[in-house]
Amino acid sequence: MSRSAETLDAATTPAPVLAPAARPRRNHVGTISLVCAILGMIAARVALTVMDEPWLRILAAGFEAATVGGLADWFAVTALFRHPLGLPIPHTAIIVERRAKIIESIVQVVENDWLSPGVIGARLAKVAPSTLIVDWLSTPEHVARLSAPLRDLLRGLARMLTAEETARFVESALERQLREVPIDASAGRWLAAAIESESAGTTFEAFASSLANLASRPTTRADLHWWLDRSAETLRAGGKRFMPFVLRRKSVQRKLVETA
Repeated sequence: MSRSAETLDAATTPAPVLAPAARPRRNHVGTISLVCAILGMIAARVALTVMDEPWLRILAAGFEAATVGGLADWFAVTALFRHPLGLPIPHTAIIVERRAKIIESIVQVVENDWLSPGVIGARLAKVAPSTLIVDWLSTPEHVARLSAPLRDLLRGLARMLTAEETARFVESALERQLREVPIDASAGRWLAAAIESESAGTTFEAFASSLANLASRPTTRADLHWWLDRSAETLRAGGKRFMPFVLRRKSVQRKLVETA
């Protein structure tokens, strides 16, 4: 059974009758307003028989307009759900008599016009995530907002990767991935095309600027010293003696940091 048929069966199933305590309270503002308009129209017409004043005619015309509008609204709303005054007037109780057809039409519109695969595919084809990302990154404020947390994340990952278990896992994963990289003539042509493309200069310039900014930061020198000390400790824990001794020398660290 299709979804439309299931929806149609559910729609045609009579709704359970609610208990008196569970029935929703009806709003009688419209009925009271209509009754007030009718009584005001009658009172104004009776008063006109006694005295013929201009303001009374204007008041009577206002009540008459309110009565006509209220009756029209009452009939229009009532005709949607039931027969007014119980009279089988044609084209009334529209929702009750044509409920199944209305629901079937709504289902057809949603399935075929709004959420059909063709419509969804056409809308997704107009969306280019790469263009949105490039436009967002073209704003310097957005790049600055993104660079700070990304820098902290990379710094934390770099410190975490000095652990022996993590380094072994990364080494094995990279080795496995490098074995699967197709190094052939096609890779050479792709690399040559990438280098000769118009965006290659911009990419290298951005990379060089990032390195320059990193080198100019005051904390970069301290981070490099910390990394050299950590490397010396790791080598010493692995049984090495000469390299840890060299790396722990301040003069050697100073030369390495300046060279970097």
